[in-house]
Amino acid sequence: MPGAKAEDTPPGAAVPRGGQSGRWGGRGPVRAAIVGDSRVPAWSSGRGDCAMWMPPLEDSWRGPVEFYELLFGFWTSYPFLVWWWERVLKTPLPEWRYAMLAFFAAGAFWVNHYFLKMPSPGWLVLINLYTVLFLTVWWLVGMRGRGRGPLWTLLAFLGAVAYGVVYILFEQLARKGVEQWGMHEFCWMALSFVGFPLLIAWRGRVNPPR
Repeated sequence: MPGAKAEDTPPGAAVPRGGQSGRWGGRGPVRAAIVGDSRVPAWSSGRGDCAMWMPPLEDSWRGPVEFYELLFGFWTSYPFLVWWWERVLKTPLPEWRYAMLAFFAAGAFWVNHYFLKMPSPGWLVLINLYTVLFLTVWWLVGMRGRGRGPLWTLLAFLGAVAYGVVYILFEQLARKGVEQWGMHEFCWMALSFVGFPLLIAWRGRVNPPR
C-alpha cells in the first residue's frame, strides 16, 4: 500500500506493498495473523479490521439471488413436492425424505448466490455438477428400490425437473415483488415466517407421531 511505513504497522504484521493481494483473488492485502505460536497468512475480510484465516470469495462473482427468495421458494414449493409424489406417482414418502429432497433443491442457492458471475465457464460447470448431484439424491432418496416400470421412472425424473421449475418460479415471484412492485424484502421474510409454521403444522397433522 503506497505510503505504508514500518512504524505504522502493528507488531508482528508485515508491511503491505503496493498491488499486493491475496493469492486467491481477495480484495485485501495478505497479512500475518498470530494463531497460537505460529504465523499463518490471513486475508482482509473487507469488513472492518477483522482478518480472515481463509481465502475469500470474489464479491464480483455474486449473483442477484438473495436469501429471502430462497426461504420463500422453499415453503411455497414444498406442497407441490408432496403432491407429485403422492398424487402423480402414487408413492407417499416418509416426511424426512421430502425434507431431504427440498433441502438439496434449495442447495442450488449456494451456486447461484456466490458463483453466478464467476468467469466462464465456472458457473456453468458448477451448476451442471450440482444438477447431477440433485438428480442422484432424488433417485437415492425417492426412487431407488421401488421396482416400478419405465413410465413411473420417467414421471419420477420429470418430477425433479417440475419441482425445480416451481421452486424457481416462487423465487422469481419474491424477486419481482422487491424489484418491480416496490415491496421490501422484509415483506417476503415475514410471509415465510408465517408460512413455515403453517407448513410444519400441516405436515404434522398429516403425519402424526407414532
